[in-house]
Amino acid sequence: MKKKNIAALFVSVLALAVFTGCESDASHKPRPLYSGTEEGPDDVTGADKPDTVSENAGVPGGTDTPADGTIRVSDVDGLIRAAAPGAKIVLEPGTYNLSEYLDEIWDHYGEEWNSINGNEHVWIEKVFDGVQLHFTDVDGMSIVGSSSERADTEIITEPRYATLFTFHASEDVFLSNLTMGHTQAGECVGDVLDFWGCTNVRMVNMDIYGCGVYGISASNEGTGRCGNFQIFDSTIRDCSYGALSIWDNNSGDWVFTNCELTGSAYGGSFYDTNNGKLCFYDCVFGDGETEAFSFRDDVVAENCQWGNVQNYPDYGDYEAPLLFKDQLKVAPFDDAVLSDTTWDGILILDEDAGTTTYTEMVIAFYNDGTALIYNDGYIDRELTWVCDGHYSADLIDENGDTWGGVTLYSDTSGNGATFLEVTNQDGGLWFCNQ
Repeated sequence: MKKKNIAALFVSVLALAVFTGCESDASHKPRPLYSGTEEGPDDVTGADKPDTVSENAGVPGGTDTPADGTIRVSDVDGLIRAAAPGAKIVLEPGTYNLSEYLDEIWDHYGEEWNSINGNEHVWIEKVFDGVQLHFTDVDGMSIVGSSSERADTEIITEPRYATLFTFHASEDVFLSNLTMGHTQAGECVGDVLDFWGCTNVRMVNMDIYGCGVYGISASNEGTGRCGNFQIFDSTIRDCSYGALSIWDNNSGDWVFTNCELTGSAYGGSFYDTNNGKLCFYDCVFGDGETEAFSFRDDVVAENCQWGNVQNYPDYGDYEAPLLFKDQLKVAPFDDAVLSDTTWDGILILDEDAGTTTYTEMVIAFYNDGTALIYNDGYIDRELTWVCDGHYSADLIDENGDTWGGVTLYSDTSGNGATFLEVTNQDGGLWFCNQ
């Protein structure tokens, strides 16, 4: 439902630091599975891993690889050699400069390295000003910094056209305790993390920074699948365009919990295919990110701190359907019909006084039995609601008293509109849901 007053509903972003529940589908609230630790699949951390690993441990399938698949590495060469499905790669603290290593490889071997490197899951690609790294078919692979301080383990690249890591056709990838970004400030062409045709990805305690065009970019390219990403306790900041660019999401939700998305120029983009939501819980947003996501009907947000808004979306001209009471018919309804619906205010009709006042109020009914009335973007009244029959519902105030009654009407003129009337001492408050 296109809302005529959605801009007004969110004007409060300018004045309020915390906004709760900007979604239109409040019933869709996927909860993350993460338990609140930095542990990845099978409790992958650096704390209980072997103190020493031989040089051959970086070779996939090497005889010195521990039985649980854990591989501790301290340089880019070891990281690349260790990449494989199910590999549990633990990075020692330090700076991992991809471009220094990849440029040297390209200078010696060029593209031929992709066929002779001995690891079918890794390949490199020349871009305008450098070389970028790709991982393919690495289901179940994790890359975790051994230190819980993410700043201790940093992966960087110098060329602006290069993406740091690109994952292809992979599931159950896990990244944690890492700082990742480009060394050069300004505008970039490459992203920080790309996921093409990937699902079931988790990230914990990450610091992803620009100048990458996007911090995280994803599409269903290659496999036709994209989705079910969970990101916890992480920061995406200072990107040239935006924190996120998610295309053709069709395989589950993107859930961000306790994350910061700040400092990016234009916020980001999310293209939904009705098979997944973009969800934010307890997150902090910068101005650009606020403009990108706070107005979206397909975004779920709870207990988030929004930035300032300078540019509001253009929803075009909206004409509410005309209200002719003689063309309305009382419609039966129950909890399921009213639950998780939002209604746009049309007018307040006081028949006793003979006055009509046009209103920008919005009323929302939630499946937990609460109802909120917004006026000029602010919560005007908090109520509870309960159906007391097939044709009416009561709105109850904080004292347990009946604040108003709800009646539903269908329009018999054939325009498809449904009207809702809330009657109280102020008269009839009329709302519409098209």
